[in-house]
Amino acid sequence: MGLQFENLVCNNATSLCRTLGLSEDEVVWSGPYFQAPAARRKGCQIDYLIQSKYRVLYICEVKFSEREVPYSVIK
Repeated sequence: MGLQFENLVCNNATSLCRTLGLSEDEVVWSGPYFQAPAARRKGCQIDYLIQSKYRVLYICEVKFSEREVPYSVIK
């Protein structure tokens, strides 16, 4: 269910940007992001990343839950 919800969010990126107060002309790139680990750096996986033309990154963690998601998920 979680992956289906993540796909739903990704397929509705316009609504997500609008919710964040971003207009379409401000967005340089958006989508899921994955960086493989290398010798000198750790890898990372971001459910949805938005880069604005103002060099601001919006990192979105997508969670599906029947209950309220606690702030501890940020850690």
